[in-house]
Amino acid sequence: MIRETGTVVEATDGTATVLVERSSACVGCAAAGVCHTLGGGSDARVTVRNDLDAKTGDVVELGIEESSLVSASIIVYLVPVAALFAVAALAGALAPRWGWDPEGAAAAGAVVGLVGSLLGIRLFHPVLDRSDTLKPSITRIMKERHGKEAEKHR
Repeated sequence: MIRETGTVVEATDGTATVLVERSSACVGCAAAGVCHTLGGGSDARVTVRNDLDAKTGDVVELGIEESSLVSASIIVYLVPVAALFAVAALAGALAPRWGWDPEGAAAAGAVVGLVGSLLGIRLFHPVLDRSDTLKPSITRIMKERHGKEAEKHR
């Protein structure tokens, strides 16, 4: 399980918004610099399951299974690249039948495959969002908002 520490900034029924400082999970990531460039900054707000009933101000430990992180990475990174190549190859192969330039059709197909897959992922996002398997959860309340150590574990 991958774990990260953060502070609850909002708690509602069954969920919490946690402010997490980008640290250990981001250090080895090749895209860490891009996240900061796109406005990610040094902190990230993450909405998580709140099975332990953490309150605003609590310091909590978040956890996500490695397999869930791999699944999410495949959806976000591999699917668009695969669609780009597949649609480019298909368009390039079918172009001569329609009298089109195969290279131009392949280039257009690559764009269509990439954009189409990103739109598909965006449209499919609400379905994925309902699944708890791809979401992190609060695994432990480390300190309650009044500074005392907590013993709530999941």
